[in-house]
Amino acid sequence: MAINTKNLIVKRFGEELLALQQGVLKMSSILQLQMHRIEEALDAADTAAAQSVMNQDREVNAWDSLLEEHVAYLLSHRQPQSSDLRLMIGVLRMAIDLERVGDEQRNVARQILKERPASELVEELKRVVEPTRTMLSAAEGVVASFDVVQARDLMNGRLKVRHAAEHAERSIINELEVHGGAAAGVSAWSIVHSLRRMAAHLENIGEAVVYVVEGEDLRRAHP
Repeated sequence: MAINTKNLIVKRFGEELLALQQGVLKMSSILQLQMHRIEEALDAADTAAAQSVMNQDREVNAWDSLLEEHVAYLLSHRQPQSSDLRLMIGVLRMAIDLERVGDEQRNVARQILKERPASELVEELKRVVEPTRTMLSAAEGVVASFDVVQARDLMNGRLKVRHAAEHAERSIINELEVHGGAAAGVSAWSIVHSLRRMAAHLENIGEAVVYVVEGEDLRRAHP
């Protein structure tokens, strides 16, 4: 019985594309655990949780490199159609943004270890963490489903982070004016900035999914 080599290649290629999606899901899963540890570090002054975030970032970076290598292999050994090519490009974009979310998480952990924010500001910071964590969870769902409606909802989630961040920034300024404590204030400000940047990168995940499914590059809408 003759073996249909073409069908085997097509099946293998489909499995390789699925592996790309699974890699991005693995990255988002690690980052969600990291966000939980950040909340623990803020809530209970848990330096072990903060240090764990610092250490775990290496795994996120490793997945980013692995996905980049996988895409490079597929591009050189396969002949992807336009939709498959968009998926590969989209995966690269998502991996880059998730790796940068990891960088910002590491910065948050570093700030907590260096100078934990004043207790008066911890609750404000947690209010910014919450919608950021919600976006991160939504990003994992979007990558799993490649649902465009969910992707656009994810993009809109950045507004909630921005509003919470603006409120926290006003509280930080007020705390500095009333009580001083410049080091703790700078640490809190840096944490808020990192959470803002995480939201921006997570918004990009939604844009990448829209690009993969519909071919529309939303980055041109707001360079």
